Amino acid sequence: MTLRFLLLATCLYFATPGFSQEGTWKKISKSADQLFANGNYEEAANYYLEAYKQKKSKPNFLNQAAICYEKLRLYSKSANLYKELKDHADFPLARLQFARALKQNGEHDEAITIFKSFLVNYKGSDSSKYIKIIKNEIEGCELAMTGNSNEQGRMVEHLSENVNTMADEVSPLPFNDDILYFSSTMEGFSKIYRSHYQDGEWTKAIVPNFPNFKDKHVAHGTFTPDNQRFYFTLCNNTDFDVVDSQCDIYVTIRTDEGWSNPRKLRDYVKLEGTTATHPFVMHDGDTEVLYFSSDRKGGKGGMDIWFMTRHVDSPEYDFTLPKNAGHNINTIGDEITPFYNEEQGELYFSSNGHPSMGGYDVFKSLGSMSKFSKPQNLGKPVNSSADDYYFVENKSQTGSFVSSNRTYGSEKVSTDNDDLFFFSVPVKEIFARGNVYDKNNNSIITDVQVILYEVKNSGKKRLLQSIIANSGAYQFSLIPERAFEIEVIKGGFQTSGFSFNTFAFDENKEYGKSVYLEKEGMVAKFEEPVFQESSSTASVDPVISSSAPVVVETPVVTSTPEPVATTAITTTVASDLPSTYVNSYYQGMEVTTSAPKLNGVYFKIQISTAQYFNENDPQFDQVRSIGYFQTENIYEKGWTRILIAEFFSLSEAKQVMDQARENGFPEAFVVKYRNGNRKN
Repeated sequence: MTLRFLLLATCLYFATPGFSQEGTWKKISKSADQLFANGNYEEAANYYLEAYKQKKSKPNFLNQAAICYEKLRLYSKSANLYKELKDHADFPLARLQFARALKQNGEHDEAITIFKSFLVNYKGSDSSKYIKIIKNEIEGCELAMTGNSNEQGRMVEHLSENVNTMADEVSPLPFNDDILYFSSTMEGFSKIYRSHYQDGEWTKAIVPNFPNFKDKHVAHGTFTPDNQRFYFTLCNNTDFDVVDSQCDIYVTIRTDEGWSNPRKLRDYVKLEGTTATHPFVMHDGDTEVLYFSSDRKGGKGGMDIWFMTRHVDSPEYDFTLPKNAGHNINTIGDEITPFYNEEQGELYFSSNGHPSMGGYDVFKSLGSMSKFSKPQNLGKPVNSSADDYYFVENKSQTGSFVSSNRTYGSEKVSTDNDDLFFFSVPVKEIFARGNVYDKNNNSIITDVQVILYEVKNSGKKRLLQSIIANSGAYQFSLIPERAFEIEVIKGGFQTSGFSFNTFAFDENKEYGKSVYLEKEGMVAKFEEPVFQESSSTASVDPVISSSAPVVVETPVVTSTPEPVATTAITTTVASDLPSTYVNSYYQGMEVTTSAPKLNGVYFKIQISTAQYFNENDPQFDQVRSIGYFQTENIYEKGWTRILIAEFFSLSEAKQVMDQARENGFPEAFVVKYRNGNRKN
């Protein structure tokens, strides 16, 4: 969505240093309004909260701060503020917004309760229109809680930092299985980038030889099936937003000299005061069909999916007048980012008007143009409690890309930016499965975290799936010709695991083995894989008696590790490094720290970002005992990151993160470091 930077992780009413110089609450609120108007929602929220702190009789400041956090998609922060307003007569929709924030934060049980409470308590003259809205919201919560999926067997990959950044990556466009175009705001304004898949990894993204425009956002590209024309959008907003940006659709033609000067489609495509965006082009015989999203008049409400046609060989871009894709697709909410699979005859799109698990979910519907069947929610893992859109399949149809602001392990710990994910479809049924035991007594260990990584040719690991194996048995679906690693984590035990690959897979073999964990204080190690012959009669592991049959857990993606006790870890500091060094760059800006640079992988907890840091400030009293403070300075932005360090297992780091959240820093998150360099 909007270009975002790190949010100042302050307490609910904690004032950023320097407000005393701004003067009265009136001056502060005017500054907040100006920041809001300029799209600087992060700073605007801080100013609104400070104005409210000084003038508690003005709850509108609290509401405006909640709206800022809502726009930033910081769900827990917006939920906290809307909760304060839910019973206030001046904000009758605050209870609804509170419920929606809970829903997108993954708190579906409580969200259902608040949605029902809204229907009972709302007395507006338009209350009847909310009956269907709330029904959809509750249905979406229930869908998320059941874990139903129409995309069984897909494996999730969060694309590497060569593609994903702390800015927004959206609109994936696979040219073929090895070339991916996409849009990113990594340089401020949105541009189209290209990455190649080489040696098992996506290469560093570059700007291809497409026409560029100064001070405009270039995004949402789509090639014609013959690759001779390229449709895309130009958007004018200072801050790029998937839905709210004002955009026009343009086209450029491939020539011997390169791409032609782009031409804007005719004025009837984008009517004055509306937007036309998210084009997707396909050919149906000699007819070119262009689907797109627009809030033009004549729709069902919000953004709708529209289409228009032209003859493939027409020298002009004389599309027919746009037509609405119909009531089965479009709702009073927003329908965006269409993709059409010609072989299946199905339209894929995202919507927040149909029952969704979070905000925008991906749906599919059989049909074409304006005649479609009732849409079907793709379910997990494609959809999440966050926003999921820009679904598109690769050319071989062995997987699909989605843009999402969901969190993903330690690789993506905040919902305030969009990243690209790939969902691969296994070619054949290949599994890794086994049980987890206590090596001391051979007893099964329950409620254990089991993590599956893909190991790239470079040696880098990419998290694919993390499950909590309640019965002590794990199972993962695999794809051929990849290298993997399984890691097993349980509080009170040493982490263990093993590596394997599926390059020489056999249909009759399973990959996996039992894992025996050592108690803390013993030495655990990763082992070589064991290949098990599969058969209809063989059990996963003969150690478990028939009175306690193996139950293989259905993998469920989770970010909640098993808590472990905090233990002292002895590490070695690289002696050839100075005590102060440049450890990373943030969007091209130098980051310096006085923290020592350690060898290997370790973690820190970022609890806040502020202009100044005073370790003796009372607000830090509740977290002094859980670690020691470190800082990182981004001088060009005037930011100081405040961190608690260091931890040498992800489970330990997340336990400390939870403690920090419970003690006044609700937006604390885990940061990974490798040899002193910040990785996320």
